[in-house]
Amino acid sequence: MLGTTRMRGTLLALLLCWPAMLSAAESITIGVTDYPPFSNTDGDGLMSDIYRAAFAEVDIAVTIEVVPIPRGRLLFLNHNIDALSAGNLFVRPDERDQLLSVPVIKALPSLFFYMPHFDAPEKIVEVKDLRGFQVGIIVNSPLLPDYIEQGLNVVEIQTPEQLLMMVKKQRIDFFESALLTGLHLIQQQLPEERLHFDYLRWGVLESALAFHHRHPRAARLHQQFQQGLQRIRQSGELLAILENYWGKGNVPQAVFIQQHPVQGTEQFKMNNYWLNAHGRSGRIQQSRP
Repeated sequence: MLGTTRMRGTLLALLLCWPAMLSAAESITIGVTDYPPFSNTDGDGLMSDIYRAAFAEVDIAVTIEVVPIPRGRLLFLNHNIDALSAGNLFVRPDERDQLLSVPVIKALPSLFFYMPHFDAPEKIVEVKDLRGFQVGIIVNSPLLPDYIEQGLNVVEIQTPEQLLMMVKKQRIDFFESALLTGLHLIQQQLPEERLHFDYLRWGVLESALAFHHRHPRAARLHQQFQQGLQRIRQSGELLAILENYWGKGNVPQAVFIQQHPVQGTEQFKMNNYWLNAHGRSGRIQQSRP
């Protein structure tokens, strides 16, 4: 009788704990860096929206941990976080074979300049054509090796906001950022000057969610994220998330990893971006008529 009572008590305890055990198992912590509007210090932004939507499709709760790039890399390599946003760009080249990566979107590196200082330099069509100009880049920019190889005059600065103001004050000629980041910064920091800025597009960079192949759940999370991402692509939710930041009908085709079916526009219009009121996160708060 006593043994039966104890067994019943054990079973009851297991049943009471089971929901919590399930909840704890179905979660993921993703490291992101502060780089609006892709992610910011509140754990908000475009990439966070995509991660939450994709993992929601496979019933996994997402926790966003905002960390500087060097610390995020170490947390990732030591398995203190489950995944690293843009990890394919932030780990060292000799560490990339340790990754299980899922490409999410493409960032569009761009060089912004202030038109009252000089007109768009038409002769600049390749990286080497920037010789003689001073280019400001963010610390840990994945494009730094390309600039060094071409012998460019590059200044590394801690924040994109500082780069923007340095261009405005003629301390540098260009600042490099993802296209969406540059537009967001100008609208947030210098809204009255936004029509005085222009940019040169500079190729593409794939941004992937990276899992470490030795992480105990890496293979499963990698597969589940692929499934969730594919579902939001097919349902149109991914496009809707992107339009929340770029604007309706204004997402460049080059942003998408998969081009079948073709999504986005061939002709991104900067003026259409300016017509929308964006919040601090970069998400559109009020759309143009």
